[in-house]
Amino acid sequence: PIAKSGEYAISSDIKILGERSFESNKYLTSINITTGITEIKEFAFRYCKAMTTFRVDSNNQHYEAENGVLFTKNKIKLIQYPLNKEDKKYTLPESTTEIEKYAFYGNEKLHYITFNEQLTTINEYSFGKMNDIRTITLPKSIKTIQPNSFNGCEKLRIIMIKEEVTINCSAASAFEGTASNLEIYVKNSNAITTLCEKNVNKYIEQAKIGDFIHYV
Repeated sequence: PIAKSGEYAISSDIKILGERSFESNKYLTSINITTGITEIKEFAFRYCKAMTTFRVDSNNQHYEAENGVLFTKNKIKLIQYPLNKEDKKYTLPESTTEIEKYAFYGNEKLHYITFNEQLTTINEYSFGKMNDIRTITLPKSIKTIQPNSFNGCEKLRIIMIKEEVTINCSAASAFEGTASNLEIYVKNSNAITTLCEKNVNKYIEQAKIGDFIHYV
């Protein structure tokens, strides 16, 4: 599959897309997922730089696509955002509660992402190396941000946190590799349960700014 190019329809005989099935393909622009696909393993479409859209047969019971973005059924988990999709802004569907590992990794098109108020989990490297993201606002529904979820977002310098959120730093920080002058705003002093990365540890002096506390 790494040599496939243009538009590609997965055979109706295939039921499971294995781990890294199309990983690092540089030429595929669209994928048609048939009704027979029952499982898509991790990293199946990671680093597919030319991908502009995913299409899923409407009769598939496990997956669907909306505006070219791949989800599990009912848009509960966002599996993969096509890296070459030209949009500058993206709003997460209201039903989405989780973002898969590497879902947006390496995207160089998006400038803004609007999170919904149902999102609870951002997985490892979900937004890694998004070169043009500068500000994010995490909704009050967020409970866990996994290690490296924003790793390498070099221009990211403002993070707004509405409510209590756990940032899991067991491997490396969620915000490692972000701007050296990263600023974090939270609505109360208990909002951040765990922050262990060097760029974030320093935000210990509180200064009230509107409804948020600014960690400087």
